[in-house]
Amino acid sequence: MKAGFLIAAVASTVLTAVPLTGAPVHLVDEAPVKIAEVESAVHLVDFGRVAFGNLRLQPPAEASGTIIVHFGEALANGRIDRMPPGSVRCQQTTVTVAGAAPVVAAPPPDKRNTEHRDAILTPPEWGVVLPFRWVEIEGWPGELRPEMVRRGAGTGDVS
Repeated sequence: MKAGFLIAAVASTVLTAVPLTGAPVHLVDEAPVKIAEVESAVHLVDFGRVAFGNLRLQPPAEASGTIIVHFGEALANGRIDRMPPGSVRCQQTTVTVAGAAPVVAAPPPDKRNTEHRDAILTPPEWGVVLPFRWVEIEGWPGELRPEMVRRGAGTGDVS
């Protein structure tokens, strides 16, 4: 991570630049708070709050094939809103599962997060992260249990 500066405001409105050598920012595993089957072979996973992250899946041993994962910040009629308003995000990706090998599901990079002048770049080892609360997983082989899905959510403390 590049060195930077933290701008600290004080009561007299004087600004002070404090050098940073790298904030202790990292991904933490978050378990879903609810999983519901919304139609045959389609599961809606709720993480309880929006956070920037990606999704790690642990398929069962007999799994094979392609699954579709939709990421969303908003719901419409009990499903992820595929046409959300304004800057609210909805993305889709596909992943291939082959046995019990874990897979990370993340969509392609979004220019708003990588090329915009105000973009906050994350460590490359994180892969792509985006804001989401819910995911819909289509084509999961069998029951989707909480231990099979985790969100890697970005968190940090600059205190």
